[in-house]
Amino acid sequence: MLGEIEAEAPFDLVFIDADKVSYPGYLAWAAEHLREGGVVLADNAFGFGEIHRPGGDEGRAALRKFTTSWRAEGRFRATMLPTAEGLAMGVKLR
Repeated sequence: MLGEIEAEAPFDLVFIDADKVSYPGYLAWAAEHLREGGVVLADNAFGFGEIHRPGGDEGRAALRKFTTSWRAEGRFRATMLPTAEGLAMGVKLR
């Protein structure tokens, strides 16, 4: 489905609210298709209050990878907004 809209890139905003296992992939897609200064918003970034717990299911592990990749890759300036489930927000730097 994302392939159907890639021709319209670069985008100003990408909102992620899907299966948690796919969050790292959606972030990689956003990094490729956002303009510099574009924004990524990702809902449920706190993993339903479980992201801080070690172990867990694939979804929790994927959310951990998602949140740590912001810093590791250096393509975004990111923060977490303390909504009930957590809202991650990143601005594409390069």
